[in-house]
Amino acid sequence: MPFIENGDNYFLSSGSLDTFHVSREELIEFVQLEEVPVRIDGELRWSTALQFEKLL
Repeated sequence: MPFIENGDNYFLSSGSLDTFHVSREELIEFVQLEEVPVRIDGELRWSTALQFEKLL
C-alpha cells in the first residue's frame, strides 16, 4: 500500500480526497512507486513519463 509520511488516512476509491502536503523528495519517491496517472495543470500524465527536474 502506498504510504505518505504523517498520513493517517487511506482511500480505496476515487473522488474527493484530503489535501496532502509533502516535500519534493517525498512526492518524487511516492509517484515512482508504480505507474499511476498524475494530474498536472489540469492534464493527466503517467508518473513514469514525468520529468521531475522540470516540476515544482
